[in-house]
Amino acid sequence: MKKWIAALALSAGIAPAAVQAQQPIITDIHWPYVSSYCTFMRAGQNFDYNDLESWRFVYFDNTDTITGSNARYAYIGLHHQLRQLEEMDTMSSGEGELRKYRTWGEPSYEVTVSMLKGDGGYESTSYTGTISVSGPGGQEEIEFHGECGV
Repeated sequence: MKKWIAALALSAGIAPAAVQAQQPIITDIHWPYVSSYCTFMRAGQNFDYNDLESWRFVYFDNTDTITGSNARYAYIGLHHQLRQLEEMDTMSSGEGELRKYRTWGEPSYEVTVSMLKGDGGYESTSYTGTISVSGPGGQEEIEFHGECGV
């Protein structure tokens, strides 16, 4: 199949590297029953607690409540690998928040999560926004929806 796509790309005048660059950078994390504070999935994706296949996220984080530090640990799926994020900066204004991260380890990526607060409930608040990544494998931006605990 890959040979057929490469041959088609060459006949259309597209370099093989361009075909590779079109592969998604941000990939789903399939983790049923993940324990997290915020979980974000692709825009348009449905979540059903009883359907383990729907437990697919593009980003999640958690807060360290055990040691009392309240440090936030965030994760993203990049190229089908779970990558931990180091928080570089967070800015809040009104109903929005912008979080800037970089991945731990190599290859290094910059990740920006732009969040817009939605409806709040008894246990969680909904969010929509975008996640942008850039690094040696290229760049990509996706839209998400999800929720964070209160």
